[in-house]
Amino acid sequence: MKKVVTIVSVFLLLVGISLIFLFVGKDEKEDVKCTKDAKKFKEEYEELVGEKVTIDNKKYSLRKVDIVTNNPISYIKKEEVVDKLTKGTGVIFFGSSADLFSREAVPVLLTVGNEFDCKIIYYYDVSKVNNSEDETLFKQIKDVLADKFNQLYGDSEKLVMPTVLFIKDGKIKKYHVGLVDSYISYDKKLSDKQVDELSKIYRNGFKAIDSEVCDIQQQC
Repeated sequence: MKKVVTIVSVFLLLVGISLIFLFVGKDEKEDVKCTKDAKKFKEEYEELVGEKVTIDNKKYSLRKVDIVTNNPISYIKKEEVVDKLTKGTGVIFFGSSADLFSREAVPVLLTVGNEFDCKIIYYYDVSKVNNSEDETLFKQIKDVLADKFNQLYGDSEKLVMPTVLFIKDGKIKKYHVGLVDSYISYDKKLSDKQVDELSKIYRNGFKAIDSEVCDIQQQC
């Protein structure tokens, strides 16, 4: 009888251990589930810490920015930009890892996107466009945005970073350029109050295109 009890006890113990490893392993797999784009985005933004940028003839260091590995960023190609603007539904983020303001915006945008359980945010690095390496794309974007271009950028001949567009069925429902008006101390991070203000702006953008945009799934 004791032998039977011992065998049963050992069996139950092994089952318990197996279940623990099963659930732990599942969680770990979910934690590392991410796309190549997500990893690329994280690496691009995190590797430039300490690089110098010039704003209004003054140099600033790019500060550290922490980006989760399983972020929802999906790069769009040059030839896809106009199509997303004219036919798409989703969130498009124009920015650059070498841009101080984009780096301040990223954590806020990702946090708000997470509130909506958003699985995908389209991203295009416009640094090449702004450096005249792709004037054709700049003209195409300007033509597509039409009167909205002046609303977004005034008489600027560059795409101001960061620009976040909230698009539904090819129509721009909400947009935001830059950070917040009170951000003037470029050598400091956004304050908690400024983060709250920017979060509210992005939140209104997600609401404007409904939650259906967040149902789109990334492919690993």
